[in-house]
Amino acid sequence: MDIDVQGLTCPFCVYGLSKNLGKTAGVAKAEVSLDAHRARIELNPGQQPDIEQYKKIIREAGFTPGDARVHGDE
Repeated sequence: MDIDVQGLTCPFCVYGLSKNLGKTAGVAKAEVSLDAHRARIELNPGQQPDIEQYKKIIREAGFTPGDARVHGDE
């Protein structure tokens, strides 16, 4: 799934947010793109996305979450 993220300004922002999202239960991998202003979250098999939880983590990190898109392969 992808979530738009506003407010990313530096590689440190990307690193910190990736790490926080990656620690979330059920998340296999989290990548944040500074250029695309987007977080991509891959889930462990059988997990359902918790969009509100991911958005809460983004807000707590000091950024603004935007639209979320869930892909069919998750």
